[in-house]
Amino acid sequence: MLSTDIHLDISNRIRSGVRPSVVWRNLIASSAEPDKMQFARDLAQSFPNQKRWLLLSSVFEWKDYKESDVWDHFFDFQLIQQLLEHGETLPWTLDECKQELENMKPSRDILIAAEKREADEAMTFEALKEKISGFPGEILCIQALWDGDSTGWFIRMIVAILNESTPVERFLVKVSMGGDIRLFNGQVPPWPEAVHAALVGTQLAEYFDAEFYFPSPDKTDDTCPTWLEKKLEI
Repeated sequence: MLSTDIHLDISNRIRSGVRPSVVWRNLIASSAEPDKMQFARDLAQSFPNQKRWLLLSSVFEWKDYKESDVWDHFFDFQLIQQLLEHGETLPWTLDECKQELENMKPSRDILIAAEKREADEAMTFEALKEKISGFPGEILCIQALWDGDSTGWFIRMIVAILNESTPVERFLVKVSMGGDIRLFNGQVPPWPEAVHAALVGTQLAEYFDAEFYFPSPDKTDDTCPTWLEKKLEI
């Protein structure tokens, strides 16, 4: 399907009463490589009279990987409300949207709090120290490297280990504290992911008497080689 046809299909389906999350999941089913970032762009282009950053924000904040019934419901009515408030004619009312969002708020708040606790605990010095201690071999280097996906930029923390005379790298944790929408509202830089990774990475390197490698602490850059790749270049 051509790009313009996709945009027309998205807008027509939502205007006819199909919820945005259903449109997205249908696109997932028909795509070999579903891309949430691309859906955000397509959605913005499907409603050119809307405020682009609001549509992008709705998609970036939407969790589509777990507890999908809660996140889908909240995403749908948040987005529909935005479209209605900016002049779209849809088979929903603003009062209906506001009521649905109010009804869903307690469930959404619980999920957000639980998700944040899990992510925060996984990124702590103690949690990572315990994880690294379970790896066999000599700890050579703690690494922090930028990466990105459809939700935005994040840091991959990796450990390099000498295991039976062979250096290998093991993934530790994904450090993420927001999405690309922060670029639209001026929240970054400095990136809080970088601050946290630098602090915890330094602590871990000191504890295991290893090197700490963070080639791009001040700028998002996913082209930097890993510590092992850099060593192999020498």
